[in-house]
Amino acid sequence: LNTLMGHSMPMSIIRINKTGQIQAEHQIHERPIYSFKILEDIIYTASYDRSVKVVDAISGDVLNTLMGHTWGVYTLVVSEDHNLICTGSGDHTIRFWDKQTFECLNIIEGLFDIRAMIIHENLLYSTDYGSGKVKIYNLHDFELINSFPVLGPCFDMVISYPFIFSACWNKIIEVVDLRTYEKVQVLRGHQSIVNKLLIRNDILYSCSADKTIRKWDISEESIHGDMSIKAMFIYKGHSSKVTDVVMINGKLWSGDENGDILVIYSIMIGLTIDMGGIYRGDIGVFQIRISD
Repeated sequence: LNTLMGHSMPMSIIRINKTGQIQAEHQIHERPIYSFKILEDIIYTASYDRSVKVVDAISGDVLNTLMGHTWGVYTLVVSEDHNLICTGSGDHTIRFWDKQTFECLNIIEGLFDIRAMIIHENLLYSTDYGSGKVKIYNLHDFELINSFPVLGPCFDMVISYPFIFSACWNKIIEVVDLRTYEKVQVLRGHQSIVNKLLIRNDILYSCSADKTIRKWDISEESIHGDMSIKAMFIYKGHSSKVTDVVMINGKLWSGDENGDILVIYSIMIGLTIDMGGIYRGDIGVFQIRISD
């Protein structure tokens, strides 16, 4: 496997292999890349330069540039089922683009800074920096169909139905039941902003500006149990804010603001963790994504 790693500066995507050797570096934007997704051999990038680029993952060639946002683009998601690219921006809008023609099909206005979005079935869930709500849109007609409050601005969301987990700036992870839109649990323990979330089966991994990754039991029995769930384990080893975490072949890969990627080899045992540095960079890692 290769890992495509997005830096916040100098606005490039670096492809490294699993031993940490750089295979290619593609400078795509003139400003920081805030989000990118990989589907097959295509990379979709969202940048503070207000653009979204469609890039060949092998050659690094830019295949198309989507323009229209008037502020930095903070988040994007791609729906293959609906042939859509959805982008959220600091210009207080969400834009929907045709994945084949790259035409902008619809714009939702009147929001705040859009920081996180996720697609589940036929719905787009989005959260912005000012409303204190997660808003739910139908991807067929782009209409707002529901919303529910959250305790603070969210930087990431993941869904393990029937629950949606929101990573909040106020150090918590809020859990809402999508069948009732009621808050059913709050995960506390991080000492700073929660940046990213990862779910594998009934386990949630959260990474934070407190330099740690925490492991949580999110089985339905646990979520509906004690309202003071504690992390199953805390992974330490980063020297700066942990910005992203992914899983490759049963191992956690995590990136930080110093530009390091660490690999946690033994995630199933609860006491001894074998952690090694796979890549030591000079510029902060913003996102890690996996490509065959």
